[in-house]
Amino acid sequence: EAPDDTEDERPIYYGSELVVVSDRPERFEPFMPGSESLDGNLAEEVARTPHVTAGGYGPSVYPAVRGLSAEHVGFEYDGVPLNSLQNGLADLALFEVLELSATVVRGPFARTAAGRPAQAAVSLRPSGGPATGVSIASGSQRTGTRASLRHGDLSFRVGLFSDSGYAPRTSAGGFGLEVGSRTQWGDAALTYVKMDRSVPGPGPDWPYGDGSAFAGSLEDELVIARAGLNPISIARPGFYLTRQEQNYRDATSDPTHITTSGGAIVELDLTGFSPGTKITGAFDRSRLDSRDELNPNLGIHSRTSASVVASHTIEHGALQFAVEGAGSYTSDFDAAMTGALAAAYVSDPLRAWVSWGRSYRAPTMNELYWPEDSWSAGNKDLDPETVTTMEAGVEAGIGIIGASVAAYRSEARELISWVMSEVDWKSRPTNVGEADLRGIELELGADLGDVALDYAASFSTAEDAGSGMALPY
Repeated sequence: EAPDDTEDERPIYYGSELVVVSDRPERFEPFMPGSESLDGNLAEEVARTPHVTAGGYGPSVYPAVRGLSAEHVGFEYDGVPLNSLQNGLADLALFEVLELSATVVRGPFARTAAGRPAQAAVSLRPSGGPATGVSIASGSQRTGTRASLRHGDLSFRVGLFSDSGYAPRTSAGGFGLEVGSRTQWGDAALTYVKMDRSVPGPGPDWPYGDGSAFAGSLEDELVIARAGLNPISIARPGFYLTRQEQNYRDATSDPTHITTSGGAIVELDLTGFSPGTKITGAFDRSRLDSRDELNPNLGIHSRTSASVVASHTIEHGALQFAVEGAGSYTSDFDAAMTGALAAAYVSDPLRAWVSWGRSYRAPTMNELYWPEDSWSAGNKDLDPETVTTMEAGVEAGIGIIGASVAAYRSEARELISWVMSEVDWKSRPTNVGEADLRGIELELGADLGDVALDYAASFSTAEDAGSGMALPY
């Protein structure tokens, strides 16, 4: 029996959304350019989707959207939040071994299932491909093998992956395993990913001499366990445990970071009492254990977080309205309130919307507790960043032709950036001030059946709110 995922659907009418499907040829909306089917390297394909950029060190991939850093992107796997307590990031490249589908959402209503406020969200899910099968793909640099098996209520998936040219002077190899089961009480799954990668270090043209000493290796082990109970009255509870161990090794350093987290997410569907109303509560406890035999280390730190998100939608013919309010708490910072408002006109050939939203980002453990050395140090006095975004857009389709345009403005406050002190000449993360980011996103497309043509362009600016000077984008 195919899984029923209707309860996980989210409104798409209040912001720009694009969907990346790595394993099956379908389009999210027939008239929506940018919602395309993709095969091959999931990390690279997400990075190539319209209006998404990707950065990282060596073979790591961290998607970023609309000029804000990758820490502002919420990341989840099958509803489990994965943004690292250490650096606020989640490495998309780790999931290359498994067959997945990915959804990338940007705009004021971007949010993960756990309710994390974000300017964009990346949601990965196990693929909806055949229940049983084997696929093998091989090229001059990349080889991947995936197999899946379903027997009754038990499912099993495994993947092997190797790449000798993931990035310049790098290689990668990994193994993934996932086991899932459905019972009369609900469903449960366990995912294990092991990835070993080489990190190139500075190239031969490095101006400071031979950079070969900084070439190293990166080893990751990730375990994700989750369980979702069947609805109990109006509540649907879910629970998760995660553990990620990462070791980086070169001639000068050997840090190991072990991050564990456990939490619960409870969704309340109040449709029977108040149509269009949903409430989600989330709780998370995370712990970071960092050590380095050759250098000072981050040490051991923990953070408890909780959030409650309430949303309400109203439909009146072709008009739709949405309001969302969220209260969030982190144990090392004060409580914060965020929210979003939107109105939309939705018809068969046309969709138009306006939206407003506010998000925030708490400092990471790297930013707070980076071990002091001769060049850098953390800053325990940091404040969370806040971002307020306004967006308006319209999209339409006539026959096989589709087009969309969206304009946005984001006001970022208390931005965190590493700044060199004029007192001791050390770099420290600092709340440097304010920035205004503006942009227009354009997409054109034509669906010719077996062939799809898409064109996307972004026009954007970023400037310091105080001086008006342009900022690097």
